[in-house]
Parts: sequence; C-alpha cells; structure tokens
Amino acid sequence: MNLRSLIALALIAGYGPALAAGPPDVQSGACFHERDVNNFVAVDERTMNIRVGISDVYRLHLFATCDGVTWAETIGMLSRPGGFICPGTANDVEVFFHSEIGRRSCPVGGIEPLSAAQVAALPKKQRP
Repeated sequence: MNLRSLIALALIAGYGPALAAGPPDVQSGACFHERDVNNFVAVDERTMNIRVGISDVYRLHLFATCDGVTWAETIGMLSRPGGFICPGTANDVEVFFHSEIGRRSCPVGGIEPLSAAQVAALPKKQRP
C-alpha cells in the first residue's frame, strides 16, 4: 500500500483533520501520551480526574453516563490517532475498564488540565 492509499484511508476513517494539523504539540506539555496516565479517580459516572506523570492532573468529561466507572479498579485509555491526548478536545479518546459484565468503553467528550491551585482545592477523595 502506498502513501496516497494510506492518506485516502485516513480521510475516509475521519482522521483528515488530525493529519492536516500535523503531530500534536507534545513539546509544550499541552499533550500527553495515553501510557503516561498513572492514577485516576472517578468523581461520578460522567467525570474523572487523572494523574499524568508526577504532578499533572486532568479532568475528563465523559461524553455520556458511564455505568460502573465509579467501581473500576483500573482503567485504560485509547486515543486515535497515535495515542496522544490533548486538552480542549477529546480527539477520539476512550476510557475502558472491566466490570462484572465484561469490558466497558466510554468515550471522552472533553479534557481540561487542572492548575496546582485547582488540584489543591479538590476534596481528598477526588485527587488521583
């Protein structure tokens, strides 16, 4: 398969804007890789706080109610394309976990970084 075919497939799959924009701005710290998430707290069935690296905390706004996420012991994240997650846009991000009925997947509707002051103001049960 040649490059032209790969680009055409990406456009058909809906990744055109991501390809046109180029790689995410990882150097500025605005984006992070899905594998760098190391802790989480499900605030409720539509909101999660995640820790990335040592001190960065982000709030995930799930697209819809995600039954069972408040009981999840571990989560995974999947971001297409490329595994990078950028605040301000969900860029096709999913949170997944295992529940008593099997694997659950919940799309993320929005992502926002929390400042150190916002993290300090969180109740202890909401800090990842």
